[in-house]
Amino acid sequence: PLYYGTMALEVVDTPGTYTETISLMKDTNSVRILLHELLGHDVDADKFIFEIKDNNGLYDWDNTLVDDEQITYKAWYKESVSTDTETMSRAQESVGGALAELTIGRIRADKSPILRIRSSETGEDIVRLPLAEYALMVKGQYNLGMSDQEYLDRQDEYSLALFLDEGEWVSSVIYINSWRVVINDSSVN
Repeated sequence: PLYYGTMALEVVDTPGTYTETISLMKDTNSVRILLHELLGHDVDADKFIFEIKDNNGLYDWDNTLVDDEQITYKAWYKESVSTDTETMSRAQESVGGALAELTIGRIRADKSPILRIRSSETGEDIVRLPLAEYALMVKGQYNLGMSDQEYLDRQDEYSLALFLDEGEWVSSVIYINSWRVVINDSSVN
């Protein structure tokens, strides 16, 4: 984790121990992505390349972003996952998915990073979406008083569940953290 904080202090000549509290902002975020196959098939995590592209690598002394080249954050962890679940008919069914974890720099509302999942076999995009815009979709009523940037700065972990149907992204339902986002426009992908 990378934190930023600054505070003006007055230095006195009197010896002793002095305690001050500096407010910190976390400049790194953890993103977990679960690709879930709707038909229950196993999902081979090695068949996917998970990456997030952003130009958020350089910060000035006051924590503002400095113009920078684009950085590609790659998954530092990925694995195939599965679990057995009981369906409404009481039948046991296996649910498969691919889990990836990435660590990225500070997410900015005005410079949305792009989440991209590609096929490792063909290189074709399976998922491509603006991460900040999707994270803000679940800001909710409780956080309406916050600016978009304050909301993003207060979060430091994002969990997304994306659904595949026969290897194609189903863009009608996305889970971010514990919120369900329903997209009515099926042409968005």
